[in-house]
This record gives sequence, C-alpha cells and structure tokens, in this order.
Amino acid sequence: MLTSTEPHRRVPPPTEASVEFGRHIATVCTGCHRADFTGGPIRGGDPSWPPAANLTPNPGAFGDWTQEQFVAAVRTSVRADGSALRPPMTVVAPYAQRMSDVELEALWLFLRSLPALPTQ
Repeated sequence: MLTSTEPHRRVPPPTEASVEFGRHIATVCTGCHRADFTGGPIRGGDPSWPPAANLTPNPGAFGDWTQEQFVAAVRTSVRADGSALRPPMTVVAPYAQRMSDVELEALWLFLRSLPALPTQ
C-alpha cells in the first residue's frame, strides 16, 4: 500500500511489466481512488462527480475484470459491462489512452497485487 510517509524514489523503477513499475504509475491514481485504492467520494473534487471506483480486486465489480477488459476500458473509456467511464475519468482517459502496453500491464499487475478491501 502507498502511504504519504514513503520517500519518493530518486529514479523510477525500470520500465517493465512489474508490480514495482505499476506501483510507480499508480501514484497518480491516488488523488481520486485514495492511497489504498478503495475509491469512494473524491475529496476536494467536483461535488457532481460520482464516487471513485474501488480498484482493489474485489469480486462482483472491477475484481472480476480480465487484463484485456482493463486495457480496453482505459483505451476506449468503456467499462467491461459496456457502460461509459464517468467523470473525472473522462478527463484522465486521453492521457491513459497514450499509455504503452508495458505501462498498462504493470498497472494491472500492481492493482492485482493489492489486497481486496471494501469501498470507502
């Protein structure tokens, strides 16, 4: 789990499909999805935004997705169930769509390494 007390790395981890590199990439996700990736109301965000999704591997939602469904959602802004991603992911999507296959695989590996936790 990421915490605000962990020191920042001087050099990013190697660019490879690894949990370590995925953890590095995922730091940008903590602003909405929280440090433990359990989602919930977005602190300091637009009050009209829906709660951020829980990105831990819980069954019944994101936890049931395959890596292919995750990559497709990032690249197309459409979830595995066919529904569109919601704000503020619609703002983030253009950046996420430019992520490489290696970056997306690393992010996937990191998210799958997390313990399944309830949504906040």
